Amino acid sequence: MKTQHEVYFTRGPCGHRELKTGEPPPANLGRLQRVTKLMALAIRFDQLIQDGVVEDQGEIARLGHVTPARLSQIMGMLSLAPEIQEAILFLPRMDKGRDTVTERDVRRVMGSLDWGVQRGWLSSAARTLSAKVRTWGLAAAAWKDREKGGGNEKRPWVMLDRRALTGSREFSLF
Repeated sequence: MKTQHEVYFTRGPCGHRELKTGEPPPANLGRLQRVTKLMALAIRFDQLIQDGVVEDQGEIARLGHVTPARLSQIMGMLSLAPEIQEAILFLPRMDKGRDTVTERDVRRVMGSLDWGVQRGWLSSAARTLSAKVRTWGLAAAAWKDREKGGGNEKRPWVMLDRRALTGSREFSLF
């Protein structure tokens, strides 16, 4: 009697290899950006308070071992326009490197409670972000060329700083 099974190896406790049957899990899709996780937490915490599972933000802070001030910062993300909340939740996953949008960037937008002003930030940030992603890709290629001894020194690559998302005109050349 013969049987055939699809098998693959994983790492178990203490790093030991384990044999598993079935189909292997999907390849690593990258990590969620930190601001995406925080936005999801704010929504979840708000739902817990509305459902009466927890009494208030203070109780969540105590249970989560964070200060009430930190939890207030996280919950403040709920004051963002719904389009911005959605954009934050669907930010692209990161394979490596720094997050494209940081909590500090979002906190600057949270300073304005006017959704119209916030939406204006979103449209300018989307343009800047797409340019930034393209520029980072070009910049990485330029650095690889330089490391190999090649590279075109006549074409300076511009790498935008994270501050470009908030409307600042600062950038750095390398």
